[in-house]
Amino acid sequence: MNFNLFKNILNTNQIKLSEPMSRHTTLGIGGPADCLVLPNTREELSQVVHILSKEKIPFIVIGGGANLLVRDKGIRGVVLVTSRMQQVNKVDNTLIVEAGVSTVRTAAIALQYGLSGLEFASGIPGTIGGAAYMNAGAYGGEMKDIVKSVRLMDTDGNILDFTNEQMEFSYRRSILSRTDYIVLSAQIELE
Repeated sequence: MNFNLFKNILNTNQIKLSEPMSRHTTLGIGGPADCLVLPNTREELSQVVHILSKEKIPFIVIGGGANLLVRDKGIRGVVLVTSRMQQVNKVDNTLIVEAGVSTVRTAAIALQYGLSGLEFASGIPGTIGGAAYMNAGAYGGEMKDIVKSVRLMDTDGNILDFTNEQMEFSYRRSILSRTDYIVLSAQIELE
């Protein structure tokens, strides 16, 4: 694989070859990924995904590495990590949160703004992208209760917005487990 494909898009500190996945999982386990890419923005992520799709290079997307077991032999292809995508915007009682923001940080931001409804997430490891993907929940609350919409990207770089209903949330699942969509952000409606 020619990982110089990304040099015009990313800085060298955003591309890591033979990177131990143990550094990127909450359990601290996992062998090396052939290439690990850390985009800072949605635009960088889109450009990298476009190249990978065009070149038919296999890839997976992760956030904070929670609920992720990586074998000792590692991962072939490219691992895209969204953990640097950290923007949070507030509009009235809604937070628009990029995929890489941790659920714990999002709950703390909601608290700072005096918004309620995200308390259940204050102890859940992982990121908003993963939480939306798997309908994370605890203590009687779930993402399906507060997600208004999720902004997604397909492997061609097209942006789509799915409503709560279109996400088909169920117990620890959403429509995303059956698709190749990548979570970019979630619009979370609070009180």
